[in-house]
Amino acid sequence: MDKHHRQQPGRRPATTPAVHNQLSILLSKDLIDEDFVFGLIGAGLISVWPVLSPAVSYYEHYFPRSTQPEWHEEPRLIYHEVADLHGRCVTWNEKRRARL
Repeated sequence: MDKHHRQQPGRRPATTPAVHNQLSILLSKDLIDEDFVFGLIGAGLISVWPVLSPAVSYYEHYFPRSTQPEWHEEPRLIYHEVADLHGRCVTWNEKRRARL
């Protein structure tokens, strides 16, 4: 890995709504296993949800303009699958705990 792709000190790896949105789409089409996905990201998704949810809202409701961003009531549905992913993750986690 070259120096440009290494994580810089003090920077966290990017956890973007786009990644979570894509995972939700793959799960909804049964192209990836739910136990695999939530086994890897479940705890992190649940813990980061209070931060991720407002980020999704920001990306969907704020439209960049040349002078300043504008708020729009009608969202652009660019990351609308992220909330579904979180809901599925919570349900999966509850079922998993019930089996233990």
